[in-house]
Amino acid sequence: MVQLLETAARFTGENKLELLAKIEGSEDYQSHIRKLASHSQERKIIKSRFKFGEVYLRDESGRLVPAPIEYHGYQRKDEDTIDQALRELSSDLSQKLGYLPNITSITIPRGLDYIAKHHMYDTLCDGDSIPQVSQPWQVLGFLDATRSAYDLDNTEGPEPKVPRNIYHDHDFLVLYVDYNAYSLDFWVATIAEFTAGLVGDEPPFSFRHQDLAASYGNDDDSKTKQSRVETAIQQLLADLFSREEAEDLNVIILSGEASPKSMDSLGQTIRKMVPRTWQGIIRDQLDPNFVTAIGAAHRARKFIQRPELWKVQNSHTHDEL
Repeated sequence: MVQLLETAARFTGENKLELLAKIEGSEDYQSHIRKLASHSQERKIIKSRFKFGEVYLRDESGRLVPAPIEYHGYQRKDEDTIDQALRELSSDLSQKLGYLPNITSITIPRGLDYIAKHHMYDTLCDGDSIPQVSQPWQVLGFLDATRSAYDLDNTEGPEPKVPRNIYHDHDFLVLYVDYNAYSLDFWVATIAEFTAGLVGDEPPFSFRHQDLAASYGNDDDSKTKQSRVETAIQQLLADLFSREEAEDLNVIILSGEASPKSMDSLGQTIRKMVPRTWQGIIRDQLDPNFVTAIGAAHRARKFIQRPELWKVQNSHTHDEL
């Protein structure tokens, strides 16, 4: 099984990108993050006009039943586990850099629901392991961090199949293909400068294949596993390209925690499915393990270059993942 990775990146004073660290958290950290991902998949939160939200699970027959108390929130020891993991990462960075880093932007794991996401927000913003992070908009969700890594706000760079502008086009769609420790994920989102929202919650616009979670060892090299991944991607892309929404697709981003061999195989499968005239929309040039860390570095740099954005606190938080 692939271990969840903590990664860090920065832009230097010369505006040079540096990949700083890639470490595995403790067993407690690994277990807790996997629990957050699992709970997010299992529970159903039903909000009403008069209640914050009621939490349910589906039983074997598919009926919604009230969820046990452990699905309603998380404990102080869970916050301490996250804090400790961040301290370890900060210590590793300090040893590499020779000084205590000033961390001003951070990402949270992918695929978290409302309860898990706000558990992460509260832990990161209220804890003292990263004192410079105190506002929710300094915490990036997966969609926003990943698009920031490829600087989609910048109209320069590889040309999309049809030049678009995220500030003026309502439907600037991005396809995220993420091969991670939980699952093989496939998300289509519409983005703007500080927002990213899923187009839909059903295939082909949103899909999580947990049986195809990234793994190492013999399974990673097996032709059977590669064939299953290839088939899943081919089916999803064929379905997506048959929809009218595909005309608004301007970027495909690849990321993940799988081995380089598995990520290369995934990229080849996607390139075979994407029309030749669309090849320029594929973004896979960055180290897939560091994509979200690079995205956080881009966000931190943006707030340094445009300090007035710090004053607009509550308008930079919408990311459905």
